[in-house]
Amino acid sequence: APAIRRKPLFSGAQRGAALLVILAIIGLGALYFLVSNLNRATLAIGQAQKTSDALARAKEALIGRAAADDNRPGSLPCPDTDNDGIAEIFAGTDCPSYIGRLPWRTLGLEDLRDSAGERLWYALSPNFRDHAAGGPLNSDTQGQLTVDGTANIAAIILAPGSALLQQVRDAANQNNAANYLEGDNANGDTVYTAQTSDSLNDRLLAVAPVDI
Repeated sequence: APAIRRKPLFSGAQRGAALLVILAIIGLGALYFLVSNLNRATLAIGQAQKTSDALARAKEALIGRAAADDNRPGSLPCPDTDNDGIAEIFAGTDCPSYIGRLPWRTLGLEDLRDSAGERLWYALSPNFRDHAAGGPLNSDTQGQLTVDGTANIAAIILAPGSALLQQVRDAANQNNAANYLEGDNANGDTVYTAQTSDSLNDRLLAVAPVDI
């Protein structure tokens, strides 16, 4: 008996069309992936720029404040420890704390925020405080802060970024540096780091005596 020839389920034209559809789907998927990655990269760049701009504005204001201080030229205000934007008054001859929020009102700035919407923090070398007990300030005065082994820093502006680990950022904890800064940046000593990791996302900008 003659062999029975079965009709193909799909013609050559139909198979070609199906292949084109599959290639189109793959192409659209690749395009979506590419655009998504570009959007994320653009967003990250924009966020980083916002933080950089805030840090730069703060540094400029601190340098201007130091230069314009008739009482003790070159000196800087105490950090803000109650989050009202105003530098704290002295406790005797010392700042109540040498790390706190940036005193943006005292510096005549708007309420500067980083890309996470957080206010900036500020660390001050004790000998650059605006008090005569700190001694004379001149080109030989060495800042007492250190960033990653680089010494002679007069002040540091810090952008805390988003909360990490067990940080609690509510009204009861808003003035606790450990809920905003991490590692060496949160312990209140004179050593700071600009290194970042999964457990440290602070961004720093130093003010050196030569800047002032």
